[in-house]
Amino acid sequence: MRVVGICGRGIEGCGQTKYMIETKKALEYSGHVCDLIVSTDHSFPRKNAHEIDSKYVGKFENESFVDHMIDEANKYDLAILFSIPDIKFSEKCKTGFMRFLNSLNIKIIYIMVDHAMGSIRRNINVEEICEKVDMILVHSLTGVMANYVKSLGLKTPVDYLYTSRNFDEMRDKFWKPVDQINMKSVKWIGRSAFWKKPLLFVDFSAKKLNPAGYVTTMEGLEKSMAFATMFFIDSSQKNGIIPGIDLSQYASPKFDEFTSDNTYVLGAYVFNECMERLSKSGFGADLYTLKPERYGRSLEQCHNDIVACGCIPIFSKHFGENCLTLENKRWIDACPEIVWLDEDNYDEAFEKMERYRNDPVLFDETREKIYEFFKTQGDISVISKKFDEILAKAQALPFKKRTHKTQMKLW
Repeated sequence: MRVVGICGRGIEGCGQTKYMIETKKALEYSGHVCDLIVSTDHSFPRKNAHEIDSKYVGKFENESFVDHMIDEANKYDLAILFSIPDIKFSEKCKTGFMRFLNSLNIKIIYIMVDHAMGSIRRNINVEEICEKVDMILVHSLTGVMANYVKSLGLKTPVDYLYTSRNFDEMRDKFWKPVDQINMKSVKWIGRSAFWKKPLLFVDFSAKKLNPAGYVTTMEGLEKSMAFATMFFIDSSQKNGIIPGIDLSQYASPKFDEFTSDNTYVLGAYVFNECMERLSKSGFGADLYTLKPERYGRSLEQCHNDIVACGCIPIFSKHFGENCLTLENKRWIDACPEIVWLDEDNYDEAFEKMERYRNDPVLFDETREKIYEFFKTQGDISVISKKFDEILAKAQALPFKKRTHKTQMKLW
């Protein structure tokens, strides 16, 4: 099948971008063609974080680009809408994008990776788009987006999205032998979002890891209002940083000079460079934590990064207790070898880390076991088949006629 992927928001360089990259790879793994249309109406600070193979690049505010994309997109069998413009984008961009979308005469699958209504509302014409697409993929069938579609009374089918990764490809590129790993290095990766629990990592580090000589770093934290609220005593940034962190290396880190005195907070990273650093750390942390009903069966991209690079993962215990595997088992039961962390089990988590750190054979056996289990849940060989099923379902649905609306409905 020939699929066109549409990135109407542009390359923001975080989770949305990574889902697009990995989904494209999964489709191609199954023998499908997947070409990308990428908007440049807005430029994001992390736009160069990943290597992206985009066939069509341009601005939806440009009428000639929209005309050309309508002609090109309709040559494909199906479209996947990975993102739509932000409500803050120019009126010409928003109008152009909707003209493009309404002119497609092929099936459209909309992938929504956001977890919160506030994030969903930043997108233009969400209600109209949900009505016009043929299928919507979400993290959880009891989450915010699924419930929103139900509340609108729409008949658009909603199904699970899947997080794919070519684990063996990443392993070949980054995985290190045990004797090349710093067992006292712990790296948190993510971005400036409260639900990724950066302050839990800082606190755990200050109370357990740093006193024991662990060097702790956090990469990917762009400066934003959330950043200021998390790391400064007040969000005006006038009263200094909170205890336990070091911002002196934020823009130009000297990794070889890091000590265990505090947790180093660093800015946005280039993916391959960060993965190389991560692969030399004994432990990798992603403390992604949502409301229980929002997890579904979906992994974070950073979960896969940590495991594929050969680290022992430190993940949110709440995630482990509430997110389900493909077999509908709790992650914490299906993979107990992971270091599961919350505010109340610092001693237990630290003792587990120390057992792994002090026994290289156990460390190596454990990361192998976790790696093999992750492959059963998210490897490209598994998820590509899931996408085959999704494409077949979408193509079997009756076609929805799309028409232009005279007035755009924005949030």
